[in-house]
Amino acid sequence: MRVGAKPLEGVPSVYHQTTRGQWLVFVGVVLAMVYSPTNATVQELQARGLAVEGWQMFAVALAGAAVYVASAWPLWWVLDALPLTPGRRARHGLLRVLLGVGYVALDAVVTVAFLGLAVALLGVDPGVVAAHMQPGEVVVRGTAGFAVLVLAHVVLQRAHERVEREVLARSLARANLRALSLELRPHFLFNALNGIAALVRDDPRRAERMLVGLGDLLRLTQQAGAEGQVPLRRELEQVDLYLELQAMRFGPRLTVVRDVDPAVLGARVPGMLLQPLVENALAHGIGPRPGPGRLSLGARREGETLVLHVHDDGVGLAPERRERTGVGTTRARLTAMFGEAARFTLAPADGGGTAVELRLPFQPWQAA
Repeated sequence: MRVGAKPLEGVPSVYHQTTRGQWLVFVGVVLAMVYSPTNATVQELQARGLAVEGWQMFAVALAGAAVYVASAWPLWWVLDALPLTPGRRARHGLLRVLLGVGYVALDAVVTVAFLGLAVALLGVDPGVVAAHMQPGEVVVRGTAGFAVLVLAHVVLQRAHERVEREVLARSLARANLRALSLELRPHFLFNALNGIAALVRDDPRRAERMLVGLGDLLRLTQQAGAEGQVPLRRELEQVDLYLELQAMRFGPRLTVVRDVDPAVLGARVPGMLLQPLVENALAHGIGPRPGPGRLSLGARREGETLVLHVHDDGVGLAPERRERTGVGTTRARLTAMFGEAARFTLAPADGGGTAVELRLPFQPWQAA
């Protein structure tokens, strides 16, 4: 959970964007830094003849750590306001140096105050104050503390930049997928209405049945969600409904052969993945062919890969068919969703016609 508002000046804000988990890690690191040198400090002070116990110095160090953690947030707020962006590096760099000098001075004051309380409340030898406040030691300790806070600021800022880039990349990918998916709808609707228009005059009853079937198909398409993913079973139901619609148009000219392994029906696939390929096979393969045509649909699993194919024995692969909307958009959607893990192959089929093969990662469907 993030706290605060959005970052200033286009630079990821550590003050506003640091998560609770990151704060816990930071506090853990600080406690480790405090605990480790405590015993060595006690032994050194005891060697000087000062009466001091380990628990006393640990209490002082723990209180100092609490102040150290509390000072991180306002310090990060100032560092956020002084980004080392082009054109501001010199000025903001100088201000950061002055900030460091002020931090070292404040660290010395706070250390003196806590050691004074330790003398008064815990019975620590008063000589501990003088032993602990040597000028060189004060400067080194304060500078190291400031450097650690600045380093933590840089690390967290880079982490926030990476998160923002990932979020932006996912947003762009979703927008691209939505644009590609929406491109399919008018393409599909245009082809379906063209088929109905061809029958209106010669066979109005069949055209009417096609309109009813088109309405059912559009409802199913809307439910599936153009940019989401669906079980292969539902995708094939949608394709079957589309083929029933086209069977009214083609009549006995169209033969559909299915070779689907039941074991893959629960696989996750992008919605409207096969339908545009079937549309292309009918409209640009079997449609222009005189006489009957055969369309083959298949799905199987090979290891961790889901293999889908759409074959037709139509007129063959014309050069312009490579760039049809259904083909180009399907290829682009697979690339956007799966990258190099998906393969799209469009080639002449054995014995004539066109063969399309899709290979994508096999992912079982899990309902939300």
